[in-house]
Amino acid sequence: MGAPPHLVHLVTHLGKGGAANNVLLSAIGLRKHGFSVSILHGPSDSPEDTRIAEAVDQGVVFHPIPNLCREISPVRDFRAFREIRILLRKISPNLLHTHQSKAGILGRWAAKRFKGLPVVHTPHGHVFYGYFPPWKTRLFIEIERRAARHCDLLIGLTQKEVEDHLARSIGQPSQWRVVHSGIELDEIRRLSSPPVDLAEALRIPADSRVFMSIGRLEPVKGFVDFLPHIRPAFEKDASLHWVILGEGSQRENIQATIEAFGLKKQVHLVGWVDNPHPWLAAADGLLAPSRNEGMGRVVVEGFALGKPVFAASVGSLPEMVRDEDHGILFDWENSEGIGGLFETFIRRTTTVPSQDSVRKETASRYSTERMIDALIDCYQEILR
Repeated sequence: MGAPPHLVHLVTHLGKGGAANNVLLSAIGLRKHGFSVSILHGPSDSPEDTRIAEAVDQGVVFHPIPNLCREISPVRDFRAFREIRILLRKISPNLLHTHQSKAGILGRWAAKRFKGLPVVHTPHGHVFYGYFPPWKTRLFIEIERRAARHCDLLIGLTQKEVEDHLARSIGQPSQWRVVHSGIELDEIRRLSSPPVDLAEALRIPADSRVFMSIGRLEPVKGFVDFLPHIRPAFEKDASLHWVILGEGSQRENIQATIEAFGLKKQVHLVGWVDNPHPWLAAADGLLAPSRNEGMGRVVVEGFALGKPVFAASVGSLPEMVRDEDHGILFDWENSEGIGGLFETFIRRTTTVPSQDSVRKETASRYSTERMIDALIDCYQEILR
């Protein structure tokens, strides 16, 4: 290809979460391979500060787009479109890689003005169910269908994500590639030591069994819906505790449900913590009751620390939780069986020998190095 090309990543925001971490790890890894990398991004209330600082140290250049926001806002969206177009003209990249729905739509439309500019898009999951009312979902699907026509490659984080898009006629099979989101496995293990003393942090008995969830307190994460199903097990066994690390619009609703169920002493809303890994390392297992999921990054992180998972059978989670050595899946459509499966999971965490080596081997398939190699293959495919 001659000199390494200049790559521009465009992302809706760099707030804490899987998409921002994916973009930042990609940029850092690509810089280490000699590429020039710029990131165009909207504002965020809680940015991934540590990872951003690492990217700056590696030479990644950041360009804020003040009007790029997650919410639909015709005025701000038009302004963001113009800001993106101006920056693309100024940077003159060799390739544009858009991420998430809003940045992906505006970025692909802006790229139409630049003849010959290759475009890659990664949705980072989808909003086909679990987010919006049906009419709004249909609108998003139609917009994504049209945007896919202005794209050279589409990247799904999982095979299930690709299948979900193709089932709705978004893109052609020849456009799609699967590139798992990279996880810094060694870093996770390093940052997880020493584990948090949960008995001290939560002021609970030392012999408590603690299960962890990490994620935004939003309806799609399923926390409120999950509480009625685990309530019987918690009422029967006062040693059970559920810790949720995260913040969001549903905090008051979740807290009210916890109190209404009489579980205030057993279910703990801790909020965001700068480093969740020592908390996860100290837990007996991971709970992931999402209504919809992209790759399920936190599940991979749990496996990296050898933790079993009790998770909803959504998104890519069935690809990872393949058998009882990894954990147990439940189906939201069979809600009557969730409580029984949860009690089976609890029993297995105390009576079945740990299979942490199996889980750690599964996590190794999602390394950052594998992600970077796969991305470079995709870029070279359309830059030749």
